[in-house]
Amino acid sequence: MSSRLKSLIIVTGIVILGLFISQSLKAVDVVDWSDKLVTPVLGEVGPGMFALASAIEAQSRTGDDIYLVISSPGGSIEVGTIVVSAMEVAKSRGSRIHCMVPTIAASMAMIFLDHCTDRYAFPESFMLFHEGRTQAGGTAREMSDAAEQLRILTAQMEERLLKNLGCSKEFFTRHSQAETLWTGFEFNLAFPSYLKIIRDIKLPDAYPKNLYDMR
Repeated sequence: MSSRLKSLIIVTGIVILGLFISQSLKAVDVVDWSDKLVTPVLGEVGPGMFALASAIEAQSRTGDDIYLVISSPGGSIEVGTIVVSAMEVAKSRGSRIHCMVPTIAASMAMIFLDHCTDRYAFPESFMLFHEGRTQAGGTAREMSDAAEQLRILTAQMEERLLKNLGCSKEFFTRHSQAETLWTGFEFNLAFPSYLKIIRDIKLPDAYPKNLYDMR
């Protein structure tokens, strides 16, 4: 292969990559939720999230759309499935669930994001999905039972996430096992149809928390 042809291939590749990046980074500059009822999803997924499930369920009874700001590193799969169930019930009632990630949606919080109808994130936000894990104590039988329950739950979650991301099983498994920490920018490049990158969001005056609160 001649040096001229090699140069032409390289230049063409750079142009194509540039077009791809520019297309992927077409951001919705500002999302305006100033007139919406916005619910914060903050901190570890634990017992406090039962209140979130109740709030989603109550809002869905009117058929109104639901707006969530997710800033969570994840936590309990068992508690998280209660929230996911409430989200799915809400959608079955006709509610759309709009979610925005200003800081991080990792582990179980990433599963929350996956069950949203519309997804937004800042370029500097973080996303992470990985193999499910839980803490089990007690007898060998109890730990074996817990492991089997975890396997069933995570298999269902991973199947849906894989389908929505639109990537190959091999690509998904590699990054799941490596626990890749993606920025919103990187995530949008890898999975361009999954979420929209935004630069800012307008929240109602009554929104109860700082946008970056991670208690």
